[in-house]
Amino acid sequence: MAELAGKVAVITGGASGIGESAARLFVAEGAKVVIADMQRQRGEALAAELGADALFCQVEVRQEAEVKAVVDLAVESWGRLDCMFNNAGFGGVLGPIEDVPADEFDMTMDVLVRGVFLGMKHAVPIMKKQQSGSIINTGSIAGVTAGRGPIIYSTAKAAVVHLSKVTAMELGEHSIRVNALCPGYIATPLSANTVGRSDQLIEKVHHTYAVRQPIPRTGMPDDIAQMALFLASDRSSFVTGQALVVDGGAATGVMWADQKDVYKSYHPIKVYNPDAGSIGGFGAIGATVARGLDAGIPGLKLTAASARDHDGARARMAGMATPPPVVSLAELAGMAEVVVECAPAAVFAEVAEAAIEAGRIFIPLSCGALLRHPHLEGRAAATGARIIVPTGALVGLDAVRAAAEGVIHSVHMVTRKPPNGLAGAPHLVANNINVENLKTAKLVFQGTARAAARGFRPGPNHHRNLGRPGRQPQHPHHQGRFGCHSFRNDHRRHPLSR
Repeated sequence: MAELAGKVAVITGGASGIGESAARLFVAEGAKVVIADMQRQRGEALAAELGADALFCQVEVRQEAEVKAVVDLAVESWGRLDCMFNNAGFGGVLGPIEDVPADEFDMTMDVLVRGVFLGMKHAVPIMKKQQSGSIINTGSIAGVTAGRGPIIYSTAKAAVVHLSKVTAMELGEHSIRVNALCPGYIATPLSANTVGRSDQLIEKVHHTYAVRQPIPRTGMPDDIAQMALFLASDRSSFVTGQALVVDGGAATGVMWADQKDVYKSYHPIKVYNPDAGSIGGFGAIGATVARGLDAGIPGLKLTAASARDHDGARARMAGMATPPPVVSLAELAGMAEVVVECAPAAVFAEVAEAAIEAGRIFIPLSCGALLRHPHLEGRAAATGARIIVPTGALVGLDAVRAAAEGVIHSVHMVTRKPPNGLAGAPHLVANNINVENLKTAKLVFQGTARAAARGFRPGPNHHRNLGRPGRQPQHPHHQGRFGCHSFRNDHRRHPLSR
């Protein structure tokens, strides 16, 4: 049996696009349809093609008398009204908010919101008498998410969506359902800016729509008409107050092709799997760091990496509680969640790039080498890697000011051998912190980068260490390059703070 057998519908904007497709489908499913539109020639031709089950009525939806007349025509012709499809619309005024003339704002809202209001106003009394009916209001994805259409058009469509919801709450007790149907990018005369012109012009813009949503094809008027058929039929008798989006996924989120590369390939859990670490480089510093980590973090699983001398690395690790496996630099990032770089300068980039491309936490001890490879910060942002910079004596106190002026979020200062200039710092004096004759590591500061900059005097050693004389502390060369933490003589991870 036809889905709309015995039902009567009014479709505004019914002479072309979504309205035309709906009129054809409704008639094919047994409905009687009044096609309401401003386009007389096209509307009359469509009604004639559909035969005795279709009538045409010229309507300008801003005019209340004309909207009432089309509802009356449906009732006079067929005795009832089961579906009011308020579909008429246009793109409205374009441009930034400050350039929109008030009269064009009014016209846009009149067509898109007032026209829907008038359609509902005059359909509801008929439907209340019947104690049944379905009102379908054409919204848009522009009305449910920002940036999908012109400003005023989007605002009007958002109003249509909410108008549908609040009237659904009012009319439900009369078994009248009200829903908003929100199309995405659909190839219609309206979307192609070809209203009143040939259908061939629409065909020319079809290809541009296919790439705008996850489902890789052009949205067609029939896609929307099929949802309208569902809402007009008894199959949707328990559906009301909804904004039903039909857009191929366009409004769902960011297209897969546009998402970060790190999301598109497997990376082991980092936040809840902190027990895998690696050391790249096994000279005196690397061996010392590895032994400290092995002794100080119960459960930590270390992996060693050596660029050249695997046997030598194994020998140096022999005294550890749990001697780690030794792998090549190419294998390093695949074995660990945290990579601590203690490598010679010649292989720094190889260690760093492997860790960052794999999205790992990367802790470089060669901070000068990190500054010579500024592209690594950009790659870390793309892959989701974190670069944790242990500043300390290697970079000097000017790193604190760099942190304050850049994008480093937090500073933790832990020291056992205070560098020259640390004693007497305003923060230490104000908090009565003594750093003389320390025998164990001491946390002397934890807070924001800006607070650290106020609490410690910048020294001259930063740019001297980096071989860049003549640069002033007020203009750190590495400002903004490290989008993570700044640590001082401390290889432990701390939660992000602001």
